[in-house]
Amino acid sequence: MTVSDFFSANWLYMGVGILAVGITGALYVRTEGGRRRKDQLVLKIPLIGTAALKGALARFARNMGMLVGAGVSLFEALRLIGDTTDNIVIAESVARIRKGVSDGQLLSQAIAAEEVFPDLMGEMVGVGEETGSLEAGLLKIAGFYEEEADRAVAQVTGMLTPALTIGVGFLVGFIAVVQFSSIYSIASSFPE
Repeated sequence: MTVSDFFSANWLYMGVGILAVGITGALYVRTEGGRRRKDQLVLKIPLIGTAALKGALARFARNMGMLVGAGVSLFEALRLIGDTTDNIVIAESVARIRKGVSDGQLLSQAIAAEEVFPDLMGEMVGVGEETGSLEAGLLKIAGFYEEEADRAVAQVTGMLTPALTIGVGFLVGFIAVVQFSSIYSIASSFPE
């Protein structure tokens, strides 16, 4: 009942506070530093970050494969992909890869130098470069990471279901305890 009284007395202040925090957070995320921090945080969240990274890697490889296959130069393809990537951390890595390629590195070497990109991706791109089938190699990489992203998303949703069930159970239990404690306190106040 004390919790209920507190919320009843301060609902306006709490609503304004939540609204202010939400607006401030939304404005901060629109800045470059805020967007970078948000994207870094998303990539560090244990299961969600893995799914997001694998999805981004699949898009990178698929787009690179299609652009290279269409005859777009490697340098221009990297610029286009960097401009269209929605995660600023990955976009910055693509920009560094582009700079490495412009400095004379192989694409596989530039990818291997980036922390965001796994070693396997650099090795697979290297195989595609050595065999002269970079486009086919990139499309195989895209297929691999698409499957990995699907598995990661399935794992996230599989873990969310029990967590949500437990959360709803606690909420229902809390409401029941609050209701019954109110009824018992009212009943105990009546004289016998």
